[in-house]
Formats: sequence, C-alpha cells, structure tokens
Amino acid sequence: MLRTFLRKTRTVCWPSLLLAGSAPGFAQAPAAPAPAVQTPAAQTHAQTPGAPAAAGASAAAAGPIPRRMAVIEIQNAVFGTKVGQKAIADLKAKYDPRAKELEQRQNEIRDLQDKLKNAKTDNERASLNQEFNEKNQKFQRDTQDAQSDYQDELRKLMDDLGQKMLPLIDQYLVANGYAVLMNLDNQNNPVIYFSPSVNITKDIIDLYDKLPAAAPAKPAAPPAPAPAKKQP
Repeated sequence: MLRTFLRKTRTVCWPSLLLAGSAPGFAQAPAAPAPAVQTPAAQTHAQTPGAPAAAGASAAAAGPIPRRMAVIEIQNAVFGTKVGQKAIADLKAKYDPRAKELEQRQNEIRDLQDKLKNAKTDNERASLNQEFNEKNQKFQRDTQDAQSDYQDELRKLMDDLGQKMLPLIDQYLVANGYAVLMNLDNQNNPVIYFSPSVNITKDIIDLYDKLPAAAPAKPAAPPAPAPAKKQP
C-alpha cells in the first residue's frame, strides 16, 4: 500500500532542511489457486459452443492488466508543492532563532579553546578547562534536543501532507495504467536506472497544486453567557 511510503524516515541533520526519507512497500499478490479437477460432465459443459466466447467477452470487458512501472521522489513531491514549501519555510522560521543561539554558543566555546591553549598558569588553565567542559556538555545536549525536536516536526509534516497526497497518487496511477510505484528516496532502493519519463514526481506536484485550497477552519463560537440569577 502507498501508505507505507510514510512510515519510515531517515535521520536528518538539523537545522539543514534535509527531508525525511521513506520506504516503499507493496503488498504481495496472493498465489493463484490450483486448477480444479474437472469431471467428465464439467468437461462436456466446458466444450459447449459459446462458453469460450462468453469467457473472452468477460476478460475483454475487464480491460488490460496494468503492467507499467513508475518512480517517485516522495519527499520532493510532498515538499515541492506550494503547501509543502510554505510548511518548510514556516518550520525554518520557527527554528532559526534557536539555530542562531546555538551558533553563538558554539563560537564562545571555540574562543574558550583558544584561551585554553594560551593559558599562562595552571590555575588559569584549570579554570578555563572547567568552564569549557561545562559549556560544551550543555551545548551538546541542547543541540541534540534541537535536532530531535526538528526531526519530529519534520516527520509530522511529512505524515500530514503525505496522507493528503496519497489519494491523488492512487488516482494518478490507476488513470495512467501503472501497476508498480517505487520510491527513489528509499536508501535501499534497488533501482539502478530509470527513464525520466516514468518519474511522476513533477506530475503529482502539479496536480496537487491545482487542487482547491481547503477552507480555513472557523474559530469555535464563544460559549453563551449563563443566565443571570433572579434576586429573591
């Protein structure tokens, strides 16, 4: 099912906007049942004139079995849409102050390293070394927390936007006769070569951007004031 595209993610390095990866998965078709043993009566019925023609007509009505294969870069498809681009821009704006604060602290730690190299006395060296260790340890913890928070929000964006895109991908595959879709974002993807003509990423982005924008949710109406109590 296409929903498995959104279940697994790669580790991303915050604050760079590396997009969460995903792993494709396709349900295996059930094995074909073994042919039933026909009795002589059944064989006689099967040879009745008109029966093969009816079976052929039924197969023709069902249409050709889709056999085409397509590829997609699901991250680029999700975050390449106008909605996805805005979501990434909003996320970057949210984490920019945090990234700048960490960058400033990193510069302070580097200055401490330089001072430590140029320390004149043992007391000065010991004091600077203690200050360096304390600030560096806290910087490492805060950086890991920031990376974790960023990755969590990025995955949530991928899940939310991807779930809205999946029905569109389904419709596109059916309408264009595709039977298999492979995700190029998957690190374990076995694809070695593909023609650009089977990459549907741009088509999906264009189709998604043409969808009518969802109406903004109306704020909840304030509760009605409680009736005033009558004075006795």
